[in-house]
Amino acid sequence: MKILLHADDYGNSRSITNNILDCMNGTLTGTSIIPNGSAFDYGIEKFMELPRGKTLRVHLNLIEGVPCSNKDDIPFLINSEGYLKNSFMSVFFSYYLKPYKRRDIARQVEVELSAQIGKVIKHLPEGTALQLDSHQHLHMIPFIFKILINLKNRFPITYIRIPKEKFFLLISKDTIGNYLGANLVKHILLNKLSNRAIPLIKDSGVKYPDYFVGVLFTGRMTHQNIEAAIKKIKRNKNFNDNQTIEILLHPGGASNDEENIWKDYTGLKKFYLSTYRHLDKESILQITDLNKLI
Repeated sequence: MKILLHADDYGNSRSITNNILDCMNGTLTGTSIIPNGSAFDYGIEKFMELPRGKTLRVHLNLIEGVPCSNKDDIPFLINSEGYLKNSFMSVFFSYYLKPYKRRDIARQVEVELSAQIGKVIKHLPEGTALQLDSHQHLHMIPFIFKILINLKNRFPITYIRIPKEKFFLLISKDTIGNYLGANLVKHILLNKLSNRAIPLIKDSGVKYPDYFVGVLFTGRMTHQNIEAAIKKIKRNKNFNDNQTIEILLHPGGASNDEENIWKDYTGLKKFYLSTYRHLDKESILQITDLNKLI
């Protein structure tokens, strides 16, 4: 059994990056870099100093920051100030409720995602296998997922995150909110989209995790919750020792003096400055042996 203990949002700010780097000295196996993050260059430089064996993925982003492509080519994706402006739902509904705009929206998304992938590739050693995921799992929107599969013809894409997660119950005063709020909705939606994406990715030959943990308990990824999720996975009749479990955490908390980065993104600012980021970091640092999770 292979455990991928993974952190998102690397390169989004210097503090977020440093908090993730603190975890890289331990059992964290990899991280995903935001191509247009304010600390992208710093993050790349620091990642190249790490011991070999750690994985750097591309964290595709249509949510925030300055785009990597020409702003004139992607008017749907940016606001009046030229910053990326979309959310999972805004992209989803704009595409599927406005058929007359689908071709143009898809073209713009492909332009920006290609630019982001191309930017990261320039900094990786030649021949590096490319792995992808995305900010807020936006790549799981069916038309975007198809774009990524087609981009395999242009880029050496070998792995795409599929966030299909087993449901499990672990009720306490600290966890009940995860079953009553947005996390459960995301869990159900992403599982449905994952079921739709799996046949397509299987046909492409691109790898993906056999199991995933990290949506249902986003914000409360404690050691206890991770162990409960893995116990649920192990009870699956198809479980075997040749499979992969990806565990997603967000240990990259921002510092208060960085909040101006997200002055126009209230929800994101709250997320990055949340004390839950420190909880995720503590959880990773407590995991000293990945094999003990199995």
